Amino acid sequence: MIETARDVIYTLSPDGIITSLNPIFEKLTGWNRDEWLGQHFAPLVHEDDLIVAAEILTKVLQGDNPTIFELRIKTKENGFMIGEFITTPRYQGGQIIGALGIARDITARKIAEQRLRESEHQLATAQQIARIGSWEWDISSNTVHWSDELYKIYGLQPGQTTATYESYIERVHPDDRSIVRRNVERALQEKRSYRSEYRIVHPDGTVRTVEGRGEVVVDEKDSIIKLRGTCQDITEHKLADEAVRSLAKRVVEAQENERRRIARDLHDNICQRLSAVKLHLSALETGIRNKQSKNYVQIQNLKRQVGRTIKEVRGISIELRPTTLDDLGLPVALQLLCREFEKTFSIAIQCSIDGVVKEMFDVHQETALYRIAQEGLMNIAKHAQAKKVTLSLASQPSSISMMIQDNGKGFDQSKLSSRKDGSGFGLMNIKERALLLGGSFKISSEKNRGTTLNLEIPILAKAL
Repeated sequence: MIETARDVIYTLSPDGIITSLNPIFEKLTGWNRDEWLGQHFAPLVHEDDLIVAAEILTKVLQGDNPTIFELRIKTKENGFMIGEFITTPRYQGGQIIGALGIARDITARKIAEQRLRESEHQLATAQQIARIGSWEWDISSNTVHWSDELYKIYGLQPGQTTATYESYIERVHPDDRSIVRRNVERALQEKRSYRSEYRIVHPDGTVRTVEGRGEVVVDEKDSIIKLRGTCQDITEHKLADEAVRSLAKRVVEAQENERRRIARDLHDNICQRLSAVKLHLSALETGIRNKQSKNYVQIQNLKRQVGRTIKEVRGISIELRPTTLDDLGLPVALQLLCREFEKTFSIAIQCSIDGVVKEMFDVHQETALYRIAQEGLMNIAKHAQAKKVTLSLASQPSSISMMIQDNGKGFDQSKLSSRKDGSGFGLMNIKERALLLGGSFKISSEKNRGTTLNLEIPILAKAL
């Protein structure tokens, strides 16, 4: 297994001398193993990473099992590969005689992540120039005045056409005219301001999106004398918003794909290796006749430790990407999530799945809805102090609705953005996922009267 492994497997002596390397080291770095066997590891490591590497080795030699860490390793072509490392103490006769480590080449992944961060930064710093025109409609004389910029927004030259209410309506996209007329009529009837988004059509057929605002002007007798307002071309802003949503969706999908990959590697690779180690320990245990000997006791302890590690790794794998979601679909995965939530946190939960079948969901919808439920339940466990929770999933003709309700302590919604206990961040994640699905998200809460989350998303065609 070591000779054919795709990851570098190595051992170090207590003073940092490389005592073994498997063949993949040569392919990933270009070095010949013989050039480094018997040499100190430090010259292989990027100088900026040496302190971290030394600290990790010190901890390992003290019996610790550090978390996964990253180091840059020099290649023979004067470059670097980025390695993701796992290391553990190496024992012999109950004594630590060095370190055993595994390094995975994640250079390509890190480059892709860097490019993605650069793309996100460029998108976040891009600015759109606002184009705003003004207008005024004198009701008594039925005359309309447009600013020069407003003519330009409508694709016209200033003064090219007579500015009237009807000429304004003619420039509105046919599908949006009824909405615009209704807003103006309601403003005049109720003497109130309005704000709406709609599309306009240039003389050459170009369609633009604008935001219109209007307000009523009254005289001392409260009679309407004018209607005035502004019109802003927000086409670029709309395109930027769509780009942000598209990018965010790709980021979420990339995260889920990476979660799926890591979960699969943990289950199919690490767990299998640990299981093989456990089997070998069992074989060694069988060969010891003296059941009271120190070696027999140590092997039993190692078997228990390996068993616990296997269980923890499987738990992490399931947390990263539940296999039930891929194999059995969202309804079953949610029911199992609720069962595990009730068992873990001792909070009674009622899970209701009404008329929802696996075939209704696009894979990205399934994942997003599962993560929303996961985030919502975790928020309740951390902050709500609830005794009872209800999670329901129901299908409508063209949408899916999810509700998560608890009878906990609730909160003041007006202070949500300033909360420092982390619950606001969880709700923000839920809202962002809902928006990415093209859905709506509502939350209602009162102190000591619980909290209710309502989500509704359109049904997408299931990906084939």
